[in-house]
Amino acid sequence: MENALLTQKKVLIIDDEEELLEPLALGLEQLSDGFDYLTAADPLEGMMILDREPIDVLVADMLMPHVTGLDIIEQVLQRFPQTACVLMTAYGSADIATVLGDFSVNYVEKPLDLEELHRAIVD
Repeated sequence: MENALLTQKKVLIIDDEEELLEPLALGLEQLSDGFDYLTAADPLEGMMILDREPIDVLVADMLMPHVTGLDIIEQVLQRFPQTACVLMTAYGSADIATVLGDFSVNYVEKPLDLEELHRAIVD
């Protein structure tokens, strides 16, 4: 059992819609073994988690107060280049795909399809 905990990948989800975080993490946990889901409703809290412990995959919402998901992803890729990133957005467009292509980042559109988000995380 201890070895299973050591091999779990950590996923951090940052979204200011706090009421969605727990159900989202629980739904993703049901779809995947080997992943530990952490959540933060505030981008600053999310960055503190990233500073404290290694995160394998970051999932960030595009629009949040004071900062965008792209801002967070840019910081994460500079400071933690080994961390894969996924952007959640209600504003999917060719422009988002073009910008994200510069960063090699996946994105999923809201309303979220849990299985689509899961695929973006495990890929």
